[in-house]
Amino acid sequence: LFLTKFANKVTMVVRKDHMRAQASVQRQVENSEKIDVMYNTSVKRVSGDGLLESITFVNNVTGAEVTKDYEKGSFGVFVFVGRVPASNLLGGLVNRDDHGYIVTDDRMATNVPGLFAAGDIRQKPLRQIITAAADGAIAATSAAAYLGQPVEG
Repeated sequence: LFLTKFANKVTMVVRKDHMRAQASVQRQVENSEKIDVMYNTSVKRVSGDGLLESITFVNNVTGAEVTKDYEKGSFGVFVFVGRVPASNLLGGLVNRDDHGYIVTDDRMATNVPGLFAAGDIRQKPLRQIITAAADGAIAATSAAAYLGQPVEG
């Protein structure tokens, strides 16, 4: 959805026969005239000489391949393959939501005193580099305060 602000057309490739997104997001995608969804499909190859020129898709059910050519430099590829947080390393130590994201407060503190989490591993509505960086700054400041260190801004 975000890319439709900048692109005339967005092709969303879904490996299965359905999206794994919140129902409200699915409705927005389905109702957008700018988004085409290709279900049961994977990207096999992207090609080009310096700039992207074509993409080869494969149907995950039939195995059929289709190559689409584009005007040189007129398209880009953004890879978003699932969102499974790597929070298992903490075992049952911290509280996690149903999707495995670590639950924190606004200071990035977990339920374990002195343990802070930042970035895409924590439960939050937006996952972008800028929000992860902000989380890191907040977690560092909170950890310093927890340790009794002076915090300089």
